[in-house]
Amino acid sequence: MDRGKKKVTISSKLQELRMESDWDEFKQLAKLMAMRQAPDGTYYLGNWWRGPLLYALVGHYKPMNVLEFGTGRGYGAISMAKASLDQGFECTI
Repeated sequence: MDRGKKKVTISSKLQELRMESDWDEFKQLAKLMAMRQAPDGTYYLGNWWRGPLLYALVGHYKPMNVLEFGTGRGYGAISMAKASLDQGFECTI
């Protein structure tokens, strides 16, 4: 039973936060910082959309501080820092 719940997608969340853009810059950044290794040894671009989502959330809410628990190479932190720099507010990550 659906119970009237609306499905939330990354795309719909970005639209809700009014952060529609050409995300090529984030895709390029992800190619440097968010590659994942498959079991067969090849590499693929893993979850690159988290950069635009974090950028949009930080840009929308404009927090003074963000605590990130990361295990990767800094893609999420860079994306959030970029939001504060692009929109001109101070944010400690």
